[in-house]
Amino acid sequence: LYQSAAASGPNGIISNRYYLPESAPTAPDIKAKSFVIADLLTGNILLEKDGGTPYPIASVSKLTTAGVALERHLATTSLLYPLLLESNNATADKIAASFGQGQFMQWMNDFAKQLGMVHTHYDDPSGISPKNVSSAEDLFTLARHIYMQKPELLSITLLPTKDKWRNNNGFVLKHTD
Repeated sequence: LYQSAAASGPNGIISNRYYLPESAPTAPDIKAKSFVIADLLTGNILLEKDGGTPYPIASVSKLTTAGVALERHLATTSLLYPLLLESNNATADKIAASFGQGQFMQWMNDFAKQLGMVHTHYDDPSGISPKNVSSAEDLFTLARHIYMQKPELLSITLLPTKDKWRNNNGFVLKHTD
């Protein structure tokens, strides 16, 4: 890999971008319309395809719902388990309603802007709306924020079960990195 650019991202964090020389082995064949392969610790982006293009993000929206709920001191964190393990839409709506739906949606969009997620917009807390959009680069920014600032959310997403809630993520259930 050769470094092609270094840029200062949100909060002044330097992010490096790399390219493969022509003589390098072929990059993996990834069928996704858009992706970013990057290092959560350094922010270095190793491979990218249309990383700045926004697409509907569906249930990935629930990560921001959880983050905003924690920032606003959600009365009971037990709601995070059905939200993040089972991707429960009713729980996302219940969390937003507890703060006021309109206000909560404003907080979600403000949260995204504060992180520097310039291609992201939330229309509902669960991800049902096709108007919930983000780019691969923005989702990397969110993942990095969760990894570094909200590790308790990441820990929840890695649990196979908690009480009566069961994780529906195949990677977690198969114990695959």
